Amino acid sequence: MSKKQVKIGSQTKSRPIIDDSMPWTCNFYTKHAAELFVKSKKVDRKKIGQRTGDVVVITGGARGLGLVAVKKFLECDLHVVMGVRNVEAGEKVVSEIRQQGITTGQASYIGLDLKSLNSVRVFAQTVLEKFPKIHVLINNAGIMWTPYELTEDGYEVQFQVNYLSHFLLTNLLLPRIVETARGNSMAGRIVNISSAGHYAGTFKNFDDIETRATCVTF
Repeated sequence: MSKKQVKIGSQTKSRPIIDDSMPWTCNFYTKHAAELFVKSKKVDRKKIGQRTGDVVVITGGARGLGLVAVKKFLECDLHVVMGVRNVEAGEKVVSEIRQQGITTGQASYIGLDLKSLNSVRVFAQTVLEKFPKIHVLINNAGIMWTPYELTEDGYEVQFQVNYLSHFLLTNLLLPRIVETARGNSMAGRIVNISSAGHYAGTFKNFDDIETRATCVTF
């Protein structure tokens, strides 16, 4: 691999020359390594303050980034509404958070299967019926590297779970989020959790947007 000398501050370091002929994995990591491994800024919860009674809806939340977010939301005294496939799993993680000494905030658990657009609609309707206000929506749940599968709605499973179902959920809850923000001093928030995987992907065939002809599983 060809390299060039780059001056960084008072030091001169060797850096690879990015070439489109390089294997995509090598090209990907050399281009985006800095973004992948830069430590994110630590959020000072005290500066956020208590948001007592505010409602945050999150898909997933029983593990990974979602679990960390749920813990922080409870620390801030929010009411966390978890849309989870396994309600018992949601109850278990919140119980574990309570055992860590976090007693603030409230948690509700509503079944949600993102493989089913009907389940998304039922979940959204249940949330709207139970919660007059929604301050934050976190589109967190997702899957990857799954065997090829079509959902009951006829879509490739990863495409539906990661994108279509969250798009539908957002639109169903959006009027309530907007309405809540109008009567509040703080704007509503919709956060979409993603990954660095999109750097390696391109849309080359919009006639096969679900990659039915080219799907590669691991």
